[in-house]
Amino acid sequence: MGIAHAKSEWVITIDADSWMSKGVLAEIYRYANNPNALGGGIRIKPERLSLGIAVGYGMMLVPAFFLGLSFGLYWFKKSDFDAIGGFDERRHIAEDVDFLRRLKLHGRKTRRRHKIISLESVTTSCRRFDEFGDWHFVRIFGNPFRIYRAISGEEREYLDKNWYEVKR
Repeated sequence: MGIAHAKSEWVITIDADSWMSKGVLAEIYRYANNPNALGGGIRIKPERLSLGIAVGYGMMLVPAFFLGLSFGLYWFKKSDFDAIGGFDERRHIAEDVDFLRRLKLHGRKTRRRHKIISLESVTTSCRRFDEFGDWHFVRIFGNPFRIYRAISGEEREYLDKNWYEVKR
């Protein structure tokens, strides 16, 4: 993975099908200068909205808000990335959420805080919705048992078909 070879103090990752608003880097820079900075995430929004997309995003974002999670873009110190073992590449889904959970635990131990930037945002592509329909998130994430099995490493064929094998 490329991050393991990074030479900079801070690293920013962003999903390949997403783009950041103009002020994101300035906000990250502003927060990163705080000695208690651990890193963080950002508010994410779809490139277009419909009822199905809103319901699907709500299913993900409401629990994420209460758990202090984010999606799409992360920023962190390279030394913290190394300290927690980076992303778990054995995971087929939610490796970013697992990474953030471990980063936040590391932050508690080192008395540093994770920050979710809310003044700026990352916009993410709706290509999955364009291919599978606007209710796609509801269909694939609406069954918590199936999601648990997917996070546990099962359901790989289902995830490949409905999440990863998307026309580009």
